[in-house]
Amino acid sequence: VQATAEAEAVVSAHKAEIDARLQALRIQVAPRTNYNLLHGELPGGHVLIRSRDQAVYFVDIEGIHYGDLESEHTFLKWVYAPEDYQYFARPDLEPARMAFYKFAMHVSLTYAGSCFIRRNFHNQAWAKRLFERNLDEVLQQLS
Repeated sequence: VQATAEAEAVVSAHKAEIDARLQALRIQVAPRTNYNLLHGELPGGHVLIRSRDQAVYFVDIEGIHYGDLESEHTFLKWVYAPEDYQYFARPDLEPARMAFYKFAMHVSLTYAGSCFIRRNFHNQAWAKRLFERNLDEVLQQLS
């Protein structure tokens, strides 16, 4: 808990920089009028990949919604190792949009990890790794 309090103090100390980075990334994202159907949560339990030569199958469609494809691919790149993500990769993803969603995701997951720790989540080691891994990503992007 002490380490978390110190890390949260680091986040507070960088709040203005985090906000500025988020706004700088947002400005680079061009408006879009078309959206894609998104699954919303695609960890391994929701996707079936049988082999390299076969299609990818979704196990369920709970939480399906419309949005930017880049938001889902940001999460996929975070969850899956490169050798697994290659099955999802698309050449038409906008780099500026990917950068915006990547930074926003790490900010959000830093907060989520902090909440899990403060609420005494049953797997504190996992919550701490979630918090620290994403805080490191946020701080690296501020450099």
